[in-house]
Amino acid sequence: MSNYQTTLDTSVPNNSHTIIVGLVPEGATVLDVGCASGYLGRGLQQLRGCRVSGVEIDPEDAEKARADLDRVEVANLNDTLLDDLFDPGSFDVVVFGDVLEHVLDPARAVRSATRLLRPGGRIVISVPNVAHGSVRLALLQGRWDYRDTGLLDRTHVSFFTYESLIAMLHGAGLAITELRATVFDALSTEVEVDAQALPVPVVDWVRSQPYSEVYQFVLSASPAAEVDGPEVTEVVPAELLAPADDEHTARAQEQRIALEAVADPQSAAATILRMRHEALIARDHAKGQEAELGVLRAQVAQEKAIAGFLHVELRKSHEDSQHAHAELAKSIAHGQRLQHSLDGGIPSRVRAVAAPFARSARNVVRRARER
Repeated sequence: MSNYQTTLDTSVPNNSHTIIVGLVPEGATVLDVGCASGYLGRGLQQLRGCRVSGVEIDPEDAEKARADLDRVEVANLNDTLLDDLFDPGSFDVVVFGDVLEHVLDPARAVRSATRLLRPGGRIVISVPNVAHGSVRLALLQGRWDYRDTGLLDRTHVSFFTYESLIAMLHGAGLAITELRATVFDALSTEVEVDAQALPVPVVDWVRSQPYSEVYQFVLSASPAAEVDGPEVTEVVPAELLAPADDEHTARAQEQRIALEAVADPQSAAATILRMRHEALIARDHAKGQEAELGVLRAQVAQEKAIAGFLHVELRKSHEDSQHAHAELAKSIAHGQRLQHSLDGGIPSRVRAVAAPFARSARNVVRRARER
């Protein structure tokens, strides 16, 4: 079984399958080349009322597709021509949905497909854009790292840019009637890019290049002889990406302003640089004042802490003083009681016994008064 199993979700506009379904007319007879398990064919049946046949290289997937598609052939496009499998003029539409990049000679496959078209028929193609911004940035860093899927799928053997795709179609006698694209920013795909290691303006420059945000080209083309009017050449994105606004765009803008200021000292760019310089000076001054304010705040906090500590110690000293006064009052009262007893004519024997206590009491009273 192949690695390309998925589900069809047409609610996602920035998706090649959604665009392909929209490019297939209702009720058309369709050949889905590289039909896998038949998921796109079933979608065309259900959403567009189409009759769908398929070609698939993987026998297991082909067997699954046969459950729903009218006819499924197992074939390798490197060895087999489509008009060897089906009669000329058999289909209104031949779809190559992300298939041609897996084919050694995609132009040969497309020419073969045109022979299967009925009058007024069309070829619908989606192919990855090898010139997507992410690949360009990776190459600037010497990287070309294959992956299981995506722009650098390891099974890709043919690669397309806008110009080479147009050339292939013209070589097959086709003219583009509708030209769409899925789109992603250069830094938002599966391709690994170390953007920080690139010079300042590079990311912004790559983003600004034509088709750098195109992930896949999705188009409809018909035999040129059947197309009235000029060929469509303008790519219509599946959705409009918001302009990039990150450090890379900011740095590139700063560099552009600096270069303009050097070229013309009287230009608006030079004025902007001077204003920025003055703003930086003002900012640094403000930061210095803020630092000084921070020091003052720290000093105030320290003084508050010291004041709080002194307040606690003062309260403790007051409590100790009150306790000492209470003890002093007790000692004085006790001494007075002893003195009164001594003066009251206590027998000499008792007096002799009490005398030491009386002296101790008088000493206590004296020390208390000396405090």
